Amino acid sequence: APTRRTLPVLTQSAAPSASPSAPPAADAPPPPPSPYACPVCRTAISLFDTSCPSCATAFPRLSRYGNVVDLAPSLPISAPTLFQTPKLSTFRNPVVSTIYDLGWRASFRQSGFPGVDGEARLFTEFLRGLDLPASVPRTVLDLSCGTAPASRAIAAMRNASPGAWTPLVGSWIAADGSESMVREAATKRARKDDYEVVRADCAALPFRDGALAAVHAGAAVHCWSRLQDGLREVSRVLVPGGGFFATTFTKGAWGT
Repeated sequence: APTRRTLPVLTQSAAPSASPSAPPAADAPPPPPSPYACPVCRTAISLFDTSCPSCATAFPRLSRYGNVVDLAPSLPISAPTLFQTPKLSTFRNPVVSTIYDLGWRASFRQSGFPGVDGEARLFTEFLRGLDLPASVPRTVLDLSCGTAPASRAIAAMRNASPGAWTPLVGSWIAADGSESMVREAATKRARKDDYEVVRADCAALPFRDGALAAVHAGAAVHCWSRLQDGLREVSRVLVPGGGFFATTFTKGAWGT
């Protein structure tokens, strides 16, 4: 993701100094390359791009949905309806997106989930267990993020102890195929820089090969209508040695 670098302000005295000037400071290391790629042709892109420079696929900003960048051309946006087909369509329903944090997600405890905070702690331990070279950017994806409760829980932990989290997470991205879910994910951030939010299809991820250190999918993969394609895509975008952390239902999830 693009970063902002502040350059030092240089001042000059009225008269030249007689002493030799100090050598210029070494340049800071360049920022890591953007992890994003066109989901159609996989040309490298950034979130500033409005279309792919190679295949011209458009990447509009969804003004009705939190101004999130739409990187899911394979999932056309249609007018929402109250009753839709299961799987992804269930969660594209704006009613479901609205009530997701009002008890829906918490009800997963009845099926054995440890709760969002518990899942965040488990994922933290998972990240600590990854054995990756220091040169690998720690870009983490919260895939099928829903309203991003896990992203928000991790962001709160990162903001409370930034030094402890620097080796674990460099940048965090929350992505979902539901336009109404990404709207909730974007608007519920405590700070805009807590995480980036994009709309993405898990079966055609908008990331470069080997761009991600880890992928998190909490209570999600049972909603993937193209499960094998989604797993193949996760494998593609992970750096060698990266990790995929997923929790899911084996049966009994409503709407799936």
